[in-house]
Amino acid sequence: MASIVVMEDEAGTRTLVSAILRKSGHQVAESDNGAQGLALVIKHLPDLVVSDVQMPQMSGLEMLAELRANPQIAHIPVILLTSLGDRAHMRAGMTQGADDYIPKPCQAAELNEAVNAQLARAQQRSSTQHAQMNAAMASKMQQMAEIYERRLAREQAKHWPTSAAQPSDRSYPLASVLYLNMQNIHAFSAALTPEQISEITHYLYEQSGELLRQSAATHMQFIGEDLLAVYTDETPRQTPNHFARAAQVALGMVSAMGRCKQFVASRFADYGLPPLQLGVALHAGPVALTALPDPLSTGHAHIVPVGDTITNILRLRDGDLPILWPLMATQAFLHAAPDLLRLGVSEQINLQGGAQVDVFAVVGPGPKLAGA
Repeated sequence: MASIVVMEDEAGTRTLVSAILRKSGHQVAESDNGAQGLALVIKHLPDLVVSDVQMPQMSGLEMLAELRANPQIAHIPVILLTSLGDRAHMRAGMTQGADDYIPKPCQAAELNEAVNAQLARAQQRSSTQHAQMNAAMASKMQQMAEIYERRLAREQAKHWPTSAAQPSDRSYPLASVLYLNMQNIHAFSAALTPEQISEITHYLYEQSGELLRQSAATHMQFIGEDLLAVYTDETPRQTPNHFARAAQVALGMVSAMGRCKQFVASRFADYGLPPLQLGVALHAGPVALTALPDPLSTGHAHIVPVGDTITNILRLRDGDLPILWPLMATQAFLHAAPDLLRLGVSEQINLQGGAQVDVFAVVGPGPKLAGA
C-alpha cells in the first residue's frame, strides 16, 4: 500500500493513528515532533503525511510551511489532526497548504476515508503529470526527428546520385523465369550448424556454377538459399532465345541437384536427416526490373524483379507446397515455348492468394531444344 509519516506528540494518539493505518496495510514511520517528522519525510519521501498541529520543537504548521517550501517534498499531501473546535488552526493549516484535516479524537473509518481520498488524488495528479510529460517528450522527440531528417536529407542530397546516373527500370512483356528451391533446408537447422548448411549450399552452386555463368541471364539473385533468374532476349551476343536458355539451365540443374542430394546423404549420413528436397520451376510472363538506389553505397543500385510472374513463381515454390517433381514448368511457359520440353503428368496447384496454376512434370528436352 502507501508509505505514511505520522507526527503526533501525544503517545496514545500517535499509537492509535499508526495502528489504524498499519491495519489498512500501510507502512508507517512515527515521530513525536515536527522537526524529527520533517527529517523522516525528507529521508523516506512518503506518499502521505498525517500530522498534529501543536507539537514541541516544530509545530505542525511550521512543518507544513517547511515542507511546501522544499521542491523535493512539496507535492506530498498533508492531513492535519486538530482538536475539536480549533477552527483557527484549521483555517491556518488550509491556508498554508494542508490537503485535509481530521478532528481529534479521530475515528478509524474517518481516518481511512481521508487517507484513501488523498492517496487517490495524488495518484491522479501523478498520472496526469506523467501523461503531460510523456506528451511533451514525444512532441520534442518528433521535432528533433524532423530536424534530423531535414539535415540528413540535405547532407545526402550532396552525395546521392541523380536519377540520370542510376540504372533505369526495364520492362519485358515476356520473360522466362527460373526458380531453384532448396525447400526443406531449414528443417536441417536443428541438426546442422550454420557452417554445415552453408557447405551444402556452396556444393550445389559449385556444381551448377559454370552452367549458370554461361546462361546469359538478364538478372540473377539469391533469395536465402534459393536462386531466381530472369531470362530475356536483351542479351547482346548470339544465343538461343530466352525460353531455350532457361530450359537448358533448368535441365542442367536437375543433374546438379542429384549430385547435391548424394553429397548430403553421404556427408551427413549419421545425422538422421530427411532427404534434401530440391526443385526447379519454369514460368513465363511480363517482368519488370526495378532499379532502387542502394542507401549504403553511393552510385549503386539494387535491381529488383517485380510483377505477377515473379510473385507466382515464388508462391509456386512456397514452403507449404510439396515439390511434386524435380523439374516442372507452368502452362504459361509451355504455351509460350511449345515443344521445348518433354512432359509427364500435370497438376493444378492453388497458390496463396487464390490463383490457380497448371504445372507439368518435365522429363527431358523436347524436339526443339534438342536441336537448339
